[in-house]
Amino acid sequence: MKTPVRRGVLLLMAAILLAAFCVQSAAAGRMVRVGVYQNEPKVFVDENGQAAGLFIELLEKIAAEEGWALEYVPCEWEACLQALEAGQIDLMPDVAYSAERDQRFDFHQTPVLESWSRVYAAPRSGIAALRDLDGKRVAVLSGSIQQSVFEQLMQGFGYQVTLVPADSLEEAFELAASGQADAAIANHLFGDYFHARYGLVRTTIDFNPTQLFYATAEGRNADLLEGIDRRLNAWIPTPGSPYYTTLGHWTSVGLRERVPPYLFWVIGIISVLLTAAVIGLILLGRRTVSGSRRLFQTRQALHQSERRYETLARISPVGIFRTDAAGATTYVNPAWCAISGLPPEKALGDGWMEAVHPEDLPRLRQEWQDTAQRGAPAFSDYRFLRPDGSLAWVMGQAVPEVDADGRLLGYVGTITDITERKQAEDSIRLYAAELEALNALGQSVNRSVALEEVVANAIETLLKVTQTEVAFLFLREGERLILAGSGPPEAARRFGEIPEHKVGECMCGLAARDGHPMYTRDIFSDPRCTWEECKKARYRSFAALPLTVGGEVIGVAGLACSQERDFEPQAEFLETLAAQAASGIRNAQLYTEIQRYAAELEARVAERTRDLNLALEKAQAADRIKSAFLATMSHELRTPLNSIIGFTGVLLQGLAGPLNAEQSKQLNMVSDSAQHLLALINDVLDISKIEAGQLEVRRDRFDLRTAIENVLRMVTPLAQKKGLTLNAVISSGVGPLVSDQRRVEQILINLLNNAVKFTERGEVRLECETRPGWVELRVRDTGIGIRPQDMDKLFHPFQQLETGLARHHEGTGLGLAICQHLASLLGGGIRAESEPGKGSLFTVTLPLEREG
Repeated sequence: MKTPVRRGVLLLMAAILLAAFCVQSAAAGRMVRVGVYQNEPKVFVDENGQAAGLFIELLEKIAAEEGWALEYVPCEWEACLQALEAGQIDLMPDVAYSAERDQRFDFHQTPVLESWSRVYAAPRSGIAALRDLDGKRVAVLSGSIQQSVFEQLMQGFGYQVTLVPADSLEEAFELAASGQADAAIANHLFGDYFHARYGLVRTTIDFNPTQLFYATAEGRNADLLEGIDRRLNAWIPTPGSPYYTTLGHWTSVGLRERVPPYLFWVIGIISVLLTAAVIGLILLGRRTVSGSRRLFQTRQALHQSERRYETLARISPVGIFRTDAAGATTYVNPAWCAISGLPPEKALGDGWMEAVHPEDLPRLRQEWQDTAQRGAPAFSDYRFLRPDGSLAWVMGQAVPEVDADGRLLGYVGTITDITERKQAEDSIRLYAAELEALNALGQSVNRSVALEEVVANAIETLLKVTQTEVAFLFLREGERLILAGSGPPEAARRFGEIPEHKVGECMCGLAARDGHPMYTRDIFSDPRCTWEECKKARYRSFAALPLTVGGEVIGVAGLACSQERDFEPQAEFLETLAAQAASGIRNAQLYTEIQRYAAELEARVAERTRDLNLALEKAQAADRIKSAFLATMSHELRTPLNSIIGFTGVLLQGLAGPLNAEQSKQLNMVSDSAQHLLALINDVLDISKIEAGQLEVRRDRFDLRTAIENVLRMVTPLAQKKGLTLNAVISSGVGPLVSDQRRVEQILINLLNNAVKFTERGEVRLECETRPGWVELRVRDTGIGIRPQDMDKLFHPFQQLETGLARHHEGTGLGLAICQHLASLLGGGIRAESEPGKGSLFTVTLPLEREG
């Protein structure tokens, strides 16, 4: 006959086998590939090559509920993220959320943990604040959130830090431990777990609070994230759930559980022992001898359980306490005493309240009394004031302890030292307040560009954000410091008449000379302070902050308090304030200088304007003289020239009698010279009118084809005289044109005459074709061409190019300049292309404005 114990064992084994079979069967449903990197205790590969850690154990419990099979893929951090994006793995644990990562990955809704980053360094490194990292080498996990956030943080303060990238957190700690880096950054869970192994210590530099999740590639495996959220949402509100047992396994206390899990374990043991005792009593009634033996065993097990509980409470890093039903303390463990600073005997009853900070005691006493009356769980954050004067922030929590009938026996609770967390929160608040103060100062000194207003605004803001009694600003002029302003008025009057300072005298002068801030708690005992006005005004603590811009000290800001005050802890903030004020003051000084220069420049401009007006009057007078001269010359030169040309024509026609060959030759030379001179005079008059803006153009409708034929008839004799071929290629679309016919013909005559003039043999061709809205006139020749270096001055007036040929036709160099001006006045343009020895091509483009 089987005993009840044997039957229980067999049933237990069957249940285990059945559970294993169920898990194995469920695992066949969904295979999930999980990336694993080294970040103990959250996720890592142990010495046996097995995936382990808080995130792994929690995921395995979720997988068991969801019916997933897990396949672990070890990889470095960056490689894991790349594999996740590439679809080589399905799920990545321990991923901190950021907006940038949200573009690449998908996250579930409920975070697994909250974490923050911390700096770790060698014990005697001297690194305690952000400014101590200036110029240092800091090891950081490559591609991590810590890297980008820390880099931005240091840049924001203007510190220069060399980041040493590491492929894992272990490598980062090894770099710091071996001296290859001055410090290392890690999440606080890993760092607090391992820093002692590498001989490092925790610093007080905490930053970047963040939430940790499981992540999938964007748009993939949404069912995994839904399953994770489903389990977390069910487990997190439930004490003793798989979530809290996992946290309890990997941390000293569950980070998000209000009631510590080991208390449930202890209560569970006691419940098991009580059940065993009841079973023993039942068996005792049946079998006296057997019952006695079992009763003895039960008592022995109970004794062992009590000793185990006492050992756990004694070695626990968390403070543990018990109370009676009235709320009076009956037990505290050593960790509780270490945190509070009280010995056990003083903690009993209500004695523990003596160690509570006076500001927190009324609230905590009332909360505890209310809790004891209701028999409800209690949760509260408060401070202990230790005998040595130090403060300890704790998170206290307690739950009722009841008997089998539900009667309240007392409370079991814990206190957890959260001083570092509170200090981190205070640091964040202080940092935010300092940023707000810097922003306020920046706005105040930039509201105006008047130096007096900027100084007044700076003093007002300095008083507000530094909480000092008086502030004043000196501006440097050579080797002197001149008072620019002080405030508030009633405090500043206590100084009496503030004298000038010499650079190098008193604390302000020393700060100006050396470019370094000066701080003192007591000006009466500090030999650097030699300014009697401060001592007479009964100010005690003093700060002298150099106002530096670009390495140049432009002044000094002074802050004073009548009570002793240590400015050193705020040195970094105060120096940043001074730099901000210096920037605004320098801008105002520059504005003042610009205003002075502007006034000087305005005076010079006025003087120069007078000179220019005088020169303009002279130029206008000269222009009037030139215009009168040109008008006179137009009449006086053209009249005799026309007479010469007319009478020469009469003689050449034989109307005055027959001429011999020599006489005809001489008269032709006279006629040609007169025609040439008349053309030169016309060109000079045209360019003068163009420069004066007096040349008018007409806009008439005429037949372009007819105009081209007129031009060709005029130029053909000159071409035939040189033995050149003059051709015209006119497209069929050429017809009416709305423009100034005379000026169009003038442009073509100038271009054709030039082409004939500089072509010794070959052909001169006039081409004409239309394109939408425009007409193009091209004059092409096979002449000597134009050198590249002469192309830029081709259209300049009075410029004659050196052709290397004897000049048969002298000119003024005005023809092409007039062509360019006329083309522009007609709404078009002209361009030239040429190659020495191969001829030239001039293209005139004019608006068509064709009717209909």
